[in-house]
Amino acid sequence: MLESKEFGDSRAMTSAQRFHEKCVSSDEEWKSKGGSINFVMRNIRRYGYFPLINGMPWEEQSFDLTMLLAYFNRNKTVNPALVPEIVEHILYPSQLVATFHHRYDVLIYKMATSSDPSTSEAAFQLLLNFVNWTKYLHLVCPPDAHRCISSDSVIREDNPEVMARIHLLLKNTTERVITNYVMLLYALSWADFLDEDYRSIISFFAKKLNVPVYTKNEFSSHRTWYLYGHAMMAMYARKNSGRETKEAVTALSNEIFQAFKDVIGENKWIDKKSKQVAIVH
Repeated sequence: MLESKEFGDSRAMTSAQRFHEKCVSSDEEWKSKGGSINFVMRNIRRYGYFPLINGMPWEEQSFDLTMLLAYFNRNKTVNPALVPEIVEHILYPSQLVATFHHRYDVLIYKMATSSDPSTSEAAFQLLLNFVNWTKYLHLVCPPDAHRCISSDSVIREDNPEVMARIHLLLKNTTERVITNYVMLLYALSWADFLDEDYRSIISFFAKKLNVPVYTKNEFSSHRTWYLYGHAMMAMYARKNSGRETKEAVTALSNEIFQAFKDVIGENKWIDKKSKQVAIVH
C-alpha cells in the first residue's frame, strides 16, 4: 500500500506514502553537512561535552542535573522515572500538577484509593534534592503556567519508595555517568532514523538498556502505521470492497452458531421442542 499508485485520490494515503518514503530515504540527510545529525550534535555540544560521542574532556564543575533534565525534556526526550510531566489535574482541569508517571489509569486509581495522594513541592524537594524542582518547572512549563508554580505546587509521585531509590542511586553515581546516561537516552530517541552504520554502533547500548533495535524498513513502516493507520485501514477496506472482512465475519458467525447448536443439542434439561425453537431462532 505504501508504494502503490492506486491511492492517488486520497490525500491521507498520499501523505502516508510521502512520510514513509522520507523516513526510508533519510540516510542521505543525516550524512549531509546541513543534515539532522549535525543539528543534533550541535545541540549536544551547545549544552556541554559528551564523552561517549566526541571524547573531549568533560567539565565536571559545570554539571547541573536540573538544567540537564530540563534541556532534554524540552527536546522531547523524557525519562519518566526521572523527569516529571506537567499535566492538567484529572479532577480539576483548571489546575496543573507535576506527575512522574504518564499512565493516567494508574493516577486515577491512586487518586481513588489514596486518602492523601499528593505532597507539597517543599516536601518532595527533601526526597529528591538533586534537582531544583521550582527552577525545573519554570524551565519546562509554558510562560502562562508560571503563575501556578510555587513552593506549594502539587507534586504527584508514582511511588515514594521508587523516588527514594532514585535519590540513593543519584547520590552514589558520578556526574559524568549521569550526564552520559541522559544524553545516551537522547541519542537513542533519534537513533532509528540513522543508517545501518550508525545503528550498529549504538546497538550494544540499546541492548543494555532493553531498547528494541529495528531495521530501517521496520521502523519506517511502524511509524507510518502509527501515524496513518486509520487511513490505511480505510483505503484497504475500500480497495477490497469489504470482501475479505465479510468473509472473515461470515466464517466467525458460522462457527459461533455451530457452537451454540452443539451446546443446545448436548443440554439434558431442555426438552426437544424447546431445542428446535432455540436453534431455529
